[in-house]
Amino acid sequence: MENNNSENTQQQQPIVSHAKKFSLHILQKIKTTQLQNGLRHGDYQRYRHFCTRRVRRIRKGLKFLMGSRRKVSQKRSQLQLEKVNDVRYLELYLFYSERAWSYAMELKDDVENPRAKFHSLKRFKKAVKWANQLNKLCHEFADERTILEAESYCSWTHGNLFLEIEDWKKARDEFIKARHVYEELSKVGSLENQTLCKQRVEEIEPSIRFCLYNLREKTEGEDYNALISMTTKNEGSGLDHIKQKLESVVRFSNEKSDSLRDVTWKGQIIPITNEKLRLCLIDIIETTSDLDKVQTEAEKLPFFDKIFMKYTEAQKIVKEDKEITAMTKNPLLEYLKATALNKTVDRNLLLVRLTESKIDFQELEPNVRRKQTTKPDEIVRLYEILLQNLSELKELYGEADLSMSKNLSDRELTFKALRCFYLATSHAKSGKWNHAIALLDRCDVRIREAMGSSPSQTTADVLKELQRRSNASSLYVNARAFLESQKLEKEEKSDKASDNLLTRLDSYDATFLEKKKLVDFPPSYQIIHCKPILFDVAIESCSFPSLEHKKTPAKKGGWFSFLTRT
Repeated sequence: MENNNSENTQQQQPIVSHAKKFSLHILQKIKTTQLQNGLRHGDYQRYRHFCTRRVRRIRKGLKFLMGSRRKVSQKRSQLQLEKVNDVRYLELYLFYSERAWSYAMELKDDVENPRAKFHSLKRFKKAVKWANQLNKLCHEFADERTILEAESYCSWTHGNLFLEIEDWKKARDEFIKARHVYEELSKVGSLENQTLCKQRVEEIEPSIRFCLYNLREKTEGEDYNALISMTTKNEGSGLDHIKQKLESVVRFSNEKSDSLRDVTWKGQIIPITNEKLRLCLIDIIETTSDLDKVQTEAEKLPFFDKIFMKYTEAQKIVKEDKEITAMTKNPLLEYLKATALNKTVDRNLLLVRLTESKIDFQELEPNVRRKQTTKPDEIVRLYEILLQNLSELKELYGEADLSMSKNLSDRELTFKALRCFYLATSHAKSGKWNHAIALLDRCDVRIREAMGSSPSQTTADVLKELQRRSNASSLYVNARAFLESQKLEKEEKSDKASDNLLTRLDSYDATFLEKKKLVDFPPSYQIIHCKPILFDVAIESCSFPSLEHKKTPAKKGGWFSFLTRT
C-alpha cells in the first residue's frame, strides 16, 4: 500500500505544482455561519442542519455527488486531486468537520441518554478526520495563510477530542499550538480577522488552564506565561514549519501594508495616516486580486458586494476622522467615491454580459411566447444606470485629467449607441418596426460620433462589432416593416373587395360576381338622430273655460246629521 501511495503522489506532483492557490478565511467563515445559524443562542442542532444543507449545495454546485438516487458510487464519492479547481472543495471538508463537531456538542447536552457520551466521542473523532483531510487539501492547493488557519483549526479539533478522552497533556499541547498560531495571526491581516483571532485566543485560554489544572501545574501569573512559551519553544519540529510560515505571512503582510501609505488623486499624492482606513484599503486590494482570479462571470458578483461594503466602510472612516474632515476639500473622500464608481461600472458591465447571454437576438418575432423571461428592456435599464455613473464620474474628475475625461466621453458615446441598439431590439420584439428603424438610424449616428473621436482600441472593437450587429438588424427590421406594409395593403384590398355592388356603383370590380353579393342582407344598422325633446311652453298663455256649474252642490246637515255619518 505504501508503494502505491508513493506512486500516486509522484504522479500527482506535476498537477499540484501547477495548481491554483486558493485563499479561504476559515475562522471568519465558521464564525459568520455559526452566529447566523443558531450558535448565538447555543442551538447546535440548527447549526448542524445548516451544515448539512450547505454540504449538499456545495456538492450539487460542484457536480460532486455521491451517486444517483438508486445507489451510491464509491468512485464518485472519492475526491481526486486533479479535479480540485474551486475553493468550494475546501469549504466542503470544512463544513463536514463543523457538522460532526456541532453534532458532538449537541449530544453532550443530552444527559438523559446514557449512550450519548459514546456517540458524542465518535462524532468528535469524525470531526478530527475531516479536519485532517482539510489540512492535507490546504497544503496542496491553498496559500500560506490558509494553511496556517487549517493547521490551527486541526489542532483545535484534536484538542477537543483529547479533552473528551481526558488525555490532558496532548490536549494541552494541541490547544497551545492553536493558540500560538491564532495569536500570531491576530497581528496581521484585516481588522476583522485580527478581532476574530483574538477572540479565538480568549476561547482557547480556559481549555489550556483546565488541562494544566488536571496536570497539577500552576496556571497563574508568570509561571503560566513561562510554561506557554516553554511549550511553544520545546515543541521541536512540530512547530518549526509553522513558525516559518508565520514569518513569511507576517513579512508579506508588512510589505503590503508598507506599500500602501499614500494614494494619487488628480496628480496629487494623498498620505493615508488613519490605520483603519489603510487596512480597509488593503482588504479592497486583496478582494480585487481574488476577483481577478475567478474565471466564471457569475461567481464574480459576491466579490463585488464585498468590495462595495469595504468602500462604504472606508468612506465612513474618512467622514468620522476629524483631521480629514477639517479640510475644506476632501480629496481622499473624492478618491474613494471615484474608485467605488469605477467598480460599479465594472459590475454593471458584468450584469450586461450576463443578461445578454440569456437573450436570443436571432428571434425577433413579436408576440411569441418563449420560455425565457429576460427582455432587452433590462439591458436598456442597465445602460441608463451606466450613463448616470459616467456623469457622476465626470463631476468628480472634472477637467483636470484630460485623458480620463476623454475616456469617459468615449465610453458615454459608446453606451448611448448600445442603449439605442437594445431599445430598437425591444421595439422590434414588440412589433413596432418604424420605431426600431428610427432607433437603429440613431444608433448609426452615435457610432459615427464615437468613431470620429479616435477612441481606444478596446472601444473601437466594441463599436465595430456593434456596427455589424446594427447593420444586420437594420436589414431585418426594414424587411419586416416592408412585409408588414404589404400585409396591410392586402387587408385593405380585401376589405374593399368584401363590399357589395350597391356600395361600389362608381368603380368596376368583378369580384362581386364570384361571391354573388349584390346587396347586404340583412341590412346593416344606420345611424339616425335621437328623438327630440319637446318642452310645453304654451300652457301659460292658454285660457280654459270655467267648470263651476258642473260641480254637485254639497248637502246641508241637521241636528241629528252626525248619527247618519257614523
